[in-house]
Amino acid sequence: DGARTEVTKSINGRQVPLSRTETKVIRDDANGKVTETINRIYDADGQLASTERVVVDTQNLTNGSSRVRATTYRSDVNGNMTEAERKTTESSKQGASTRIDTVIERPTINASFRPVEKLATVVETSGTSTHEDKSLYSLSDNGDFALTSREVKDQTKTGDQTVEKIAL
Repeated sequence: DGARTEVTKSINGRQVPLSRTETKVIRDDANGKVTETINRIYDADGQLASTERVVVDTQNLTNGSSRVRATTYRSDVNGNMTEAERKTTESSKQGASTRIDTVIERPTINASFRPVEKLATVVETSGTSTHEDKSLYSLSDNGDFALTSREVKDQTKTGDQTVEKIAL
Protein backbone atom coordinates (compact mmCIF):
# COMPACT_ATOMS: atom_id res chain seq x y z
CA ASP A 1 0.00 0.00 0.00
CA GLY A 2 2.84 2.37 0.75
CA ALA A 3 6.51 2.63 1.55
CA ARG A 4 8.29 3.79 4.66
CA THR A 5 11.93 4.81 4.97
CA GLU A 6 13.75 5.86 8.11
CA VAL A 7 17.30 7.22 8.24
CA THR A 8 19.03 7.21 11.64
CA LYS A 9 22.46 7.98 13.01
CA SER A 10 24.24 6.89 16.15
CA ILE A 11 25.03 9.53 18.75
CA ASN A 12 26.78 8.40 21.94
CA GLY A 13 25.54 4.85 21.56
CA ARG A 14 21.88 5.61 20.83
CA GLN A 15 20.03 5.81 17.52
CA VAL A 16 18.60 9.23 16.63
CA PRO A 17 16.26 9.65 13.63
CA LEU A 18 17.42 12.02 10.88
CA SER A 19 14.43 11.69 8.60
CA ARG A 20 11.35 9.53 8.14
CA THR A 21 9.54 9.27 4.82
CA GLU A 22 6.15 7.66 4.30
CA THR A 23 4.52 7.24 0.89
CA LYS A 24 0.99 6.04 0.32
CA VAL A 25 -1.22 5.72 -2.72
CA ILE A 26 -4.46 7.68 -2.37
CA ARG A 27 -5.98 6.70 -5.72
CA ASP A 28 -4.86 4.49 -8.61
CA ASP A 29 -7.20 3.91 -11.54
CA ALA A 30 -7.35 4.17 -15.35
CA ASN A 31 -7.46 8.00 -15.22
CA GLY A 32 -4.30 8.34 -13.15
CA LYS A 33 -2.73 8.05 -9.75
CA VAL A 34 -2.54 10.22 -6.63
CA THR A 35 0.22 9.63 -4.08
CA GLU A 36 1.10 11.39 -0.85
CA THR A 37 4.61 11.49 0.58
CA ILE A 38 5.25 12.82 4.08
CA ASN A 39 8.86 13.58 4.96
CA ARG A 40 9.69 14.36 8.60
CA ILE A 41 13.09 15.96 9.28
CA TYR A 42 14.62 15.69 12.76
CA ASP A 43 17.30 17.80 14.46
CA ALA A 44 20.52 16.46 16.03
CA ASP A 45 18.68 15.58 19.27
CA GLY A 46 16.02 13.54 17.48
CA GLN A 47 13.29 16.18 17.88
CA LEU A 48 10.97 16.87 14.94
CA ALA A 49 12.28 19.98 13.14
CA SER A 50 10.02 20.21 10.09
CA THR A 51 7.51 18.27 8.03
CA GLU A 52 7.06 18.30 4.27
CA ARG A 53 4.03 16.81 2.51
CA VAL A 54 4.03 16.26 -1.26
CA VAL A 55 0.84 15.31 -3.10
CA VAL A 56 1.46 14.07 -6.67
CA ASP A 57 -1.53 13.81 -9.03
CA THR A 58 -0.72 12.00 -12.28
CA GLN A 59 -3.32 12.17 -15.05
CA ASN A 60 -3.17 9.98 -18.15
CA LEU A 61 -4.27 11.98 -21.19
CA THR A 62 -4.87 10.97 -24.79
CA ASN A 63 -2.14 9.75 -27.19
CA GLY A 64 0.20 8.68 -24.37
CA SER A 65 0.40 12.19 -22.97
CA SER A 66 0.32 12.86 -19.26
CA ARG A 67 0.07 15.69 -16.75
CA VAL A 68 1.71 15.51 -13.33
CA ARG A 69 0.87 18.07 -10.64
CA ALA A 70 3.00 17.98 -7.50
CA THR A 71 2.00 20.24 -4.61
CA THR A 72 4.43 20.67 -1.72
CA TYR A 73 3.33 21.74 1.75
CA ARG A 74 5.84 22.67 4.48
CA SER A 75 5.35 23.17 8.17
CA ASP A 76 6.10 26.51 9.80
CA VAL A 77 7.45 27.07 13.33
CA ASN A 78 3.97 26.49 14.79
CA GLY A 79 3.52 23.20 12.92
CA ASN A 80 0.93 24.57 10.47
CA MET A 81 1.22 23.24 6.91
CA THR A 82 1.28 25.89 4.18
CA GLU A 83 1.53 25.43 0.44
CA ALA A 84 5.15 26.07 -0.56
CA GLU A 85 5.44 24.99 -4.20
CA ARG A 86 3.45 23.81 -7.20
CA LYS A 87 5.12 21.86 -9.97
CA THR A 88 3.26 20.98 -13.18
CA THR A 89 4.80 18.67 -15.77
CA GLU A 90 3.10 18.00 -19.10
CA SER A 91 4.45 15.48 -21.57
CA SER A 92 3.24 14.85 -25.08
CA LYS A 93 4.37 12.50 -27.83
CA GLN A 94 4.43 13.25 -31.53
CA GLY A 95 5.88 10.34 -33.46
CA ALA A 96 9.46 9.70 -32.31
CA SER A 97 9.59 13.01 -30.43
CA THR A 98 8.56 13.61 -26.84
CA ARG A 99 8.15 17.09 -25.37
CA ILE A 100 8.19 17.61 -21.59
CA ASP A 101 7.35 21.04 -20.14
CA THR A 102 7.70 21.72 -16.42
CA VAL A 103 6.60 24.88 -14.61
CA ILE A 104 7.49 25.53 -10.96
CA GLU A 105 5.42 28.08 -9.04
CA ARG A 106 6.16 29.51 -5.60
CA PRO A 107 4.24 31.96 -3.40
CA THR A 108 4.97 35.67 -3.70
CA ILE A 109 4.96 38.23 -0.92
CA ASN A 110 1.15 38.55 -1.19
CA ALA A 111 0.66 34.72 -1.03
CA SER A 112 -0.39 34.35 -4.69
CA PHE A 113 1.58 31.85 -6.76
CA ARG A 114 3.84 32.89 -9.61
CA PRO A 115 5.96 30.82 -12.00
CA VAL A 116 9.65 31.10 -11.09
CA GLU A 117 11.20 28.40 -13.24
CA LYS A 118 10.44 26.60 -16.50
CA LEU A 119 12.12 23.53 -17.93
CA ALA A 120 11.57 22.52 -21.56
CA THR A 121 12.84 19.13 -22.70
CA VAL A 122 12.62 17.60 -26.17
CA VAL A 123 13.66 13.97 -26.66
CA GLU A 124 13.94 12.52 -30.17
CA THR A 125 14.63 8.85 -30.73
CA SER A 126 15.46 7.11 -34.00
CA GLY A 127 16.57 3.51 -33.94
CA THR A 128 19.48 3.28 -31.53
CA SER A 129 20.11 7.04 -31.28
CA THR A 130 18.62 9.52 -28.83
CA HIS A 131 18.88 13.31 -28.96
CA GLU A 132 17.82 15.24 -25.84
CA ASP A 133 17.66 19.03 -25.51
CA LYS A 134 16.94 20.54 -22.06
CA SER A 135 16.50 24.28 -21.56
CA LEU A 136 16.08 25.81 -18.09
CA TYR A 137 14.50 29.25 -17.83
CA SER A 138 14.54 31.23 -14.58
CA LEU A 139 12.67 34.36 -13.58
CA SER A 140 14.87 37.39 -14.17
CA ASP A 141 14.90 40.68 -12.26
CA ASN A 142 12.66 42.39 -14.83
CA GLY A 143 9.97 39.68 -14.53
CA ASP A 144 10.70 37.83 -17.78
CA PHE A 145 12.08 34.35 -18.17
CA ALA A 146 15.71 34.11 -19.23
CA LEU A 147 17.60 31.05 -20.39
CA THR A 148 19.72 29.94 -17.42
CA SER A 149 21.21 26.73 -18.74
CA ARG A 150 20.94 24.36 -21.66
CA GLU A 151 22.05 20.76 -21.98
CA VAL A 152 22.20 18.86 -25.27
CA LYS A 153 22.81 15.12 -25.05
CA ASP A 154 23.35 12.70 -27.93
CA GLN A 155 23.39 8.99 -27.19
CA THR A 156 24.19 6.24 -29.69
CA LYS A 157 24.10 2.54 -28.94
CA THR A 158 26.12 0.12 -31.05
CA GLY A 159 25.94 -3.51 -29.97
CA ASP A 160 26.82 -3.58 -26.27
CA GLN A 161 28.55 -0.18 -26.34
CA THR A 162 26.86 3.16 -25.68
CA VAL A 163 28.47 6.49 -26.61
CA GLU A 164 27.09 9.61 -24.97
CA LYS A 165 28.04 13.19 -25.84
CA ILE A 166 26.88 16.00 -23.57
CA ALA A 167 27.22 19.71 -24.20
CA LEU A 168 26.36 22.27 -21.50
